[in-house]
Amino acid sequence: MLRLTEIKLPLDHSESALADCILDRLAIEADQLVRYAIYRRGVDARRRSAIAFIYTLDVEVADEPALFKRLANRRHITHTPDMDYRLVATAPPGLTQRPVVIGTGPCGLFAGLVLAQMGFRPLILERGKAVREHTRDTFGLWRKSILNPESNVQFGEGGAGTLARSRTRAFLAARFSPNSSRPAPPPKSSTSANLTSAPSASSAWSNACASRFTPPAEKSVFRAR
Repeated sequence: MLRLTEIKLPLDHSESALADCILDRLAIEADQLVRYAIYRRGVDARRRSAIAFIYTLDVEVADEPALFKRLANRRHITHTPDMDYRLVATAPPGLTQRPVVIGTGPCGLFAGLVLAQMGFRPLILERGKAVREHTRDTFGLWRKSILNPESNVQFGEGGAGTLARSRTRAFLAARFSPNSSRPAPPPKSSTSANLTSAPSASSAWSNACASRFTPPAEKSVFRAR
């Protein structure tokens, strides 16, 4: 197959526009195009008035060797790389020892899968609990400060990454909840008497928020002569 890159089309292009671009780029007739697949689609937003899709396509054509030889000097036409995964080994027959994988995080689970595909029959050991109990115990630590030494962020099915997004949501909910210590916004009022004091209240609230989120200023590396 051939890989075509940098195919630019407007956002509202028709479905047939891709095939038309392929025929134009390869300078072939429609009956020579066997099939094509979209490998990647990106958005070019460098010009606000001309936002477009950028496609990378894998194309199968008739008489590919002759066509590629004719277009060999085209920078955006190459052979589609072979991206199939191939096992690096297979288990020998009569193997009595089994490999041991420690932990059911992403690496442990993937290592166990590949070893099983190669026929090694791995043993995967996990100190913590299954993912549902793992999540419950970890939230008990974050919310109630109750630590289970055998089931926490470090120990449990799925690893620490299973709880990363949940931890972020829990942190933001606690940080911006009404009971948090975040400064309250200035009260809104429609009376003319309160409008005169609104700028000062708003400035005080903005300064309070800025003091909480603005990092300390870095030391200058320049010295006055």
